[in-house]
Amino acid sequence: MDRPTFESESRDSHGQEGSGTFGFTISDSSVTEMTAVNGTKSHALKIPANASFVASVVKGVASVTETITQPKSTETIVYGAESATSTAFHIVSDTIVVSAPTTTSANGSTVGFEFSSTNGVITDVQRTSTYKGVSRSVDAGPSGAVFVKNADGSVTESFVNGNAIETIKFVKPTGSTLYAIAASTTTYIPVGASKTVLNVEPEDRLDITLGGNSVTGVQSVAPNGVKTTLKLPAGVVFQEVTAGDPSLIQEIVTRNGHSSYELFLKSTATGLYTEIAHGTGVTVDLVGIQSQLHQLPAGLLANI
Repeated sequence: MDRPTFESESRDSHGQEGSGTFGFTISDSSVTEMTAVNGTKSHALKIPANASFVASVVKGVASVTETITQPKSTETIVYGAESATSTAFHIVSDTIVVSAPTTTSANGSTVGFEFSSTNGVITDVQRTSTYKGVSRSVDAGPSGAVFVKNADGSVTESFVNGNAIETIKFVKPTGSTLYAIAASTTTYIPVGASKTVLNVEPEDRLDITLGGNSVTGVQSVAPNGVKTTLKLPAGVVFQEVTAGDPSLIQEIVTRNGHSSYELFLKSTATGLYTEIAHGTGVTVDLVGIQSQLHQLPAGLLANI
């Protein structure tokens, strides 16, 4: 999603990507040390002066909340232990709240968002920029996004990307005709013991035609809805993960004796298929991937 004016502030002080493992030294509910863990190796992370930590226990599992205060925003990162006995922490959520949302950039240009609606229902968002009287708009809404118009006039957009739920809140600053981003939250889906990791690619969509249990045609679907028929080369096959159940289709690519796959989920809202995982070999942990999918809100799951 093209939101450079916001994302420039959205990286936390440790360069975390949501999938790392961390360790904490905790004394009297305060964090005195933080480490990044990679397998059996770890290294200390510098705690910046603008960061504060609070440790707690929720339902028997340790949790650490880090707050990073910056001139234009406040970031709150929640870390959760893997279990009641584990000292390994993963990022549960990362929230950034903008202090004073605005559509005016540092160089005097205007950058904001406007929404399209059908029968009163918001269906898409565009990023509009104006500089020296010249305006340009680009589509900024990923496939599968769900929009809600809130009672206070703000708009909330939610979508699944990778192994996370992205939630963005837009507000209209006083005197502006465009919306600005007021807050963004990334909530990560726990992988658990699954050998197949959820990794949703919102723009990798296919229209797949089935004849019985066999795939008879595949079309790629561009963000604007344009479909292109694919001629599959040798070594590429599509098949149902479970015969007779078209909800999950697996693409298997075999070259030089090595195989890899992409897994596609059928949207109950559009009938299109979106990539939700990929890996080497041909084996899919069906129980594991379904466990991760079931953690998504029903509205977002239906729109993948």
